[in-house]
Amino acid sequence: MNNLELKTWLAQISHRSDLSAVLPNFIADATALINLRFNLTLAPLVADTDTNSVLDLHPLLYQYAGARSLYEFTNNGENATYYGERWNALANAVNVTNPANAELQDPDWATTPPAIVRTD
Repeated sequence: MNNLELKTWLAQISHRSDLSAVLPNFIADATALINLRFNLTLAPLVADTDTNSVLDLHPLLYQYAGARSLYEFTNNGENATYYGERWNALANAVNVTNPANAELQDPDWATTPPAIVRTD
C-alpha cells in the first residue's frame, strides 16, 4: 500500500467528497500515533507513491489510525471509537507477534522472542 491508496481508502470509507484536502492530516496523525506507540521515527508520507515498511507490512495500522482521526474530525464518535478499538487490538497483536526492531520487521521474526510492551 502507498500514500495514494491509503488516501483513497479513507475517502471511500468516509463516503464524503469534501475531505480530500484534509486526508493528509489524518495520515499524519496515523504516522504520529504509530511512531509514539512503537517508538519509531517513520518519515511523513507526502508524495502519492510514498510508503514505508509499516504501511507495507501492517497497512491496517495506518488504516485504522487514519479512520479514527477522520471520524474524530467529523465528530462521529461511534465510528471513531470503533476504529480506535480496532487499532488498539491490532497494535497489541503486533507487539506480541513481532519483535521490537527497526520498523516492526525482522526476517527471523518467527524465531525471535516476541516483544511485549505493557501499555497501561
